[in-house]
Amino acid sequence: NNSESLRGKLASLEIGGGKVSQNLILESKAIDLVRRSKKLAKRKDWDEAFRTALSATNLGISYLPAELNLIKLQIKRGFYEFSITKLEKLKETYPRSHSVKFYLLEALTKANKLSEAQMLVSYITTTQEQNINYYSVVGRYYKKAKKTILAMRYLNKSVTLNPLKDEDYYLMAQIYMGSRQYKEAKSRINDAIDLDPLNVDYISTYSKIIFELDGAETAIGYLREQLETHVDNPKLLGKIASYYYESGQVSRFEDTKKKIVKLSAKDENFYKFLIEAARIEDNDSAVVENAEKLIYINPGDLTTRILLSSYYSRVGKYKKALLELDEVILRLSTYPRAYYYKAKIYIKMRDYKRAKKAAELEIANNPTIYNGWYIMGEVYRLTGNYKDSVKNLEKSISIKPKSVEALKSLGWIKLSQRFYDIARELYLRAKKQKPNDPEVRKQLALIYRGIGQSGLAVEEYQTYLKLYPNAPDRKIIQQQINALSR
Repeated sequence: NNSESLRGKLASLEIGGGKVSQNLILESKAIDLVRRSKKLAKRKDWDEAFRTALSATNLGISYLPAELNLIKLQIKRGFYEFSITKLEKLKETYPRSHSVKFYLLEALTKANKLSEAQMLVSYITTTQEQNINYYSVVGRYYKKAKKTILAMRYLNKSVTLNPLKDEDYYLMAQIYMGSRQYKEAKSRINDAIDLDPLNVDYISTYSKIIFELDGAETAIGYLREQLETHVDNPKLLGKIASYYYESGQVSRFEDTKKKIVKLSAKDENFYKFLIEAARIEDNDSAVVENAEKLIYINPGDLTTRILLSSYYSRVGKYKKALLELDEVILRLSTYPRAYYYKAKIYIKMRDYKRAKKAAELEIANNPTIYNGWYIMGEVYRLTGNYKDSVKNLEKSISIKPKSVEALKSLGWIKLSQRFYDIARELYLRAKKQKPNDPEVRKQLALIYRGIGQSGLAVEEYQTYLKLYPNAPDRKIIQQQINALSR
């Protein structure tokens, strides 16, 4: 008899008797702790949920659902490397378990270890029969890998096998939105809402589709109807505020923001809205304050930690910025661009030795993205090693030809070496991507001066001053304009 009531009674017993009865009691205790942990997680009491989940794995028996529940919470807290290592061991212990492989694929996908995830997808596909969850998990991997055709194929297969899989309808709606196919997105999100009409993420997404198809007022009207059920929900109020702002109704944006600030329920969505509002208003101190509060609620929010680090760095709080990046690396040492950001901070501190080490780690962890190669080239440029700088910057540009920072750095070297034609071509490519970058305009003016095109030099200098009215070299640049205009 595996009934819930009997399991509950067994969970309350003291451990004793023979080995079989002991294992039965211990397993019942584990089941009870897992159930309690899931309830706590649903209430977003993450610390207590984690402690309860950990207790379920420390009973001296091997109970896979308890291990997987703990891993699920570790992923939520952002400890991807712990989760992946543990799942790799469980995969050896339970080689026939679909759940272990699917949890591992989920962890690898969320950790951006997409090449390893692809290998696991191939392994699962070729070595075992695919169960009902296979198409959902693999579809999510393909979505993260930006292979949208394959993602749609697998997610469609998933909902064909299990029409109650509302999360997969939601993911397909997101994919359609990414390609601005709003009518198709609307159909899919409606399917998700039919299955879970109280899900505020689905409601929020539907409002975005209405905003794109029918305008701000219709989207706001829909959300106000939903607030009758979800009274004072910060996510829905935040969407209303954003639509007011995007449609130019700034006073109504401010009124809605004030209402949100006064809310007593301060969850993740509350702080996410305040962060976004502060960014809109260029209020750096408010961004930092609310990002700190959000991380206190959810320490595993690595995206917010990266954001907070960038704002600390912006105001010269380099130690705090580095600490946030260290927290990210603690949870996932290969997090894309984590060491790139560290290298940038060390450059600001003029600690080029540590900047070089961070750049090396970024390249080692993420050799297929441009950032590590760029920042290594920048370190070499700033320390006068132009040969190695050019090598790394060219590698960076080969990976991402539209990288403005790499184009600018390589252009700077070519200009300093008086290779005007190459420098001009690089800065013009940067200008195409970022026409309002004052530095690009100033450097182009220098190039045009060097090749005797005074009219173009004056034009670029004037644009530089318009884009950077408080430029510290304004007086010198104005003198150059006057001299070239004679």
